[in-house]
Amino acid sequence: MNPGPTIRKEIPRSYLVFSALAFLFLCWYAYARVWDYDEGWSYASVKTETLLDLLTYRHFNIANNHLLNSLWFRLMQVSGARHVFFFRGLSLLSFFPFAYFLYRAATYKADVQPGAWFALFFLPPVLVYFASGRGYALAIAAFCGALYYLQVAIDNKPAAWWKFMLCGFISSLAIVSFFYPFAAMLIYFYACTGFRNLFTTRNILSAILLLLLTAYIYYIGKTILLHDKIINGTENLVFNGMFSTFFGTFSLYDLTPWPHSYARLRLDFITKIIVMVSFLPVGVVLLWKHLRRYLGLVLVLIASALFVVAHIALHAKYPSDRSVLYLLYLIYIPVVLVIAATRNKFFILHYAIIFFLCTLNLAGFIYETNRPDVYSTLAAQPDKSITVYSDWQNWGDEATSDLRFHNRITFHYIARSFETDLARVDQEVKAATRNPRVDYILLQESGFLRNSSLFTHDFIVTPVLSSGFKQLYLIKKKRVSQK
Repeated sequence: MNPGPTIRKEIPRSYLVFSALAFLFLCWYAYARVWDYDEGWSYASVKTETLLDLLTYRHFNIANNHLLNSLWFRLMQVSGARHVFFFRGLSLLSFFPFAYFLYRAATYKADVQPGAWFALFFLPPVLVYFASGRGYALAIAAFCGALYYLQVAIDNKPAAWWKFMLCGFISSLAIVSFFYPFAAMLIYFYACTGFRNLFTTRNILSAILLLLLTAYIYYIGKTILLHDKIINGTENLVFNGMFSTFFGTFSLYDLTPWPHSYARLRLDFITKIIVMVSFLPVGVVLLWKHLRRYLGLVLVLIASALFVVAHIALHAKYPSDRSVLYLLYLIYIPVVLVIAATRNKFFILHYAIIFFLCTLNLAGFIYETNRPDVYSTLAAQPDKSITVYSDWQNWGDEATSDLRFHNRITFHYIARSFETDLARVDQEVKAATRNPRVDYILLQESGFLRNSSLFTHDFIVTPVLSSGFKQLYLIKKKRVSQK
């Protein structure tokens, strides 16, 4: 940790203004974007659950159950909320403590001010989660709070300890994988304080609470491993694993007006390689010259060791991409502080690359949000019952049909798997073109291209987006519109 004054500095007005503008953008984004797949999955899964059901993972027993977010969704349902904006409300509210604790954690005892270099933390990959009905925003906000109060608690300020504990508990319960950096913080704290006065009332009570949290996290993890066959995780730590997927979150996303060029030029792979290669000298300098100086770097090493132990002893997967977004703060707070202090060219080059790509991704999110989506297109049709045959099973359809259309739109999925049931999909699509009870056919790009010969002048084909900005084709029989 840096030596320096412990006097808490005022947050610059420019930072407050920038944070306010970012929040206004998030409010628009949370309002304008359709239900995402995972959000709809949570909505459908908690509809009949009790508080005890959710706490025990009785039925909703997969990794998609972000506990605190699931409880919020259930509260919104009971309260009669009808718009996706309210279901994203917990994430939006998390932005305020996030912005506050981020600044405090980064500048505590720092001998430089990051200034405009802070802008990286208000871009994707993290920013958009503060307008999403998932648990990541709350977990990140609480994690930043724990990171700040850990530093204060090390300075032997007792009140900060319980704030640190509270933030650590919230982050762990919001996203289970955030338990690892919280455990790393605890190890670091006691290593720094030398286990002084170990058997105090505070430490005994803390130990009891931590044992209960650890047992609960273990229970959740075992339940998820038992029931979830598509857990977001990896078998590797570094290459093609946890760290590589994290740095992959800085790559260019497929959110451009030129998707075919994006795929043909392999921009995802190329930009991912550029990010990782440009980070190599940065990583070497951080470990060689700054490891003892910055808390975040030590926590990365401790948390990584805990991941290895859990993987070997409990066969737990290493979390990947969005599940390890806390690495952004543990690694890049030191990066921006080194840039502010030394203007190291390797650091500036790497920062410039990821800042440029993240800015392009932000523009991509805005561009895709303003394109026509399937639900707004259906909403523009006459107010009547509509049947849609689709080859993509999307939980967002159920949530939108329930809340926006009061269930007057029925989505009928024509196959269990569009990847393995291609023949059945094509057969069902052909039958749907002749079925008078089918108002619309909704196809993914592959299904549309395979069956495009069926959609002659008798049909109107409209390209639309769905959850996750997925490209679909909404196909309407002309005779339906002529009734």
